[in-house]
Amino acid sequence: MNIEKNQTIALFVGAGAVKNAWNPVINAVQPPYFNERLTSKGANSGLARLVYNLRWFSNNPSDGLDKCKEILQTAKLRICDQIKTAQKKNEISIRGDFFKIIDQIIISDCNRLMIVSTNWDTIVEDAANSIPEVQKRFGNISEAHIHGVYLDPQNIYLPTEIVEELYRTDNERRFLGGIHASVLKAMTKVQTILIYGLSISPLDAELTQIFAACCDLPNIKTIKVEWGTSEEKKRIEQMVPNAKVVFAAEFIPKIIQHDLL
Repeated sequence: MNIEKNQTIALFVGAGAVKNAWNPVINAVQPPYFNERLTSKGANSGLARLVYNLRWFSNNPSDGLDKCKEILQTAKLRICDQIKTAQKKNEISIRGDFFKIIDQIIISDCNRLMIVSTNWDTIVEDAANSIPEVQKRFGNISEAHIHGVYLDPQNIYLPTEIVEELYRTDNERRFLGGIHASVLKAMTKVQTILIYGLSISPLDAELTQIFAACCDLPNIKTIKVEWGTSEEKKRIEQMVPNAKVVFAAEFIPKIIQHDLL
């Protein structure tokens, strides 16, 4: 079942689109007293615990809140510095099948393109903008970074964070909320959602809500997900109960296609 021609496509991307995406984050948070190198889950867990402590001290004010805020700022700066270095040294890079998606779906069927990213790096937009045909058809592409970008350390999201954290300033809430609002507004002109390398965790309530709200828009006709596991398939089915899910091998291997009724 093909995507109709001349569609406006929103490409949602996550860390799975980038080779070694978690390496700079692990480098930033690796404890010097650990003999073993952290995994991505270990780094994710450590950052999520920091967010938990920030929330706890926000509801139980003490000197601990200021200390946690200091740790938060240090972690953000170190993460962004490591990502900057990794990009400069090509230690993180786009996965090869990204170019297949661009060639076989985006360029073939798309007349307008927006990219929504949960990544802190700019690997995806840099890769897209390196393709002459993308530049010719769409001009320079800028991602909507709904979890922030390394170029602005103050406003990157850590795992499990949401916009309305009590420890954020009003300006931070307005800025981050504005990004999400602008994405939802732009999505009202989209017909097709294509998801690549994005794991929509059931524990990430804010991301799940954003994605579900986008899928529920009446203008969305098709959702395609570059995945093939039964777990991810079932998760998307339950998030978008109106969707009919089939494997569409004629596009990219392991793509799941959802045609909304």
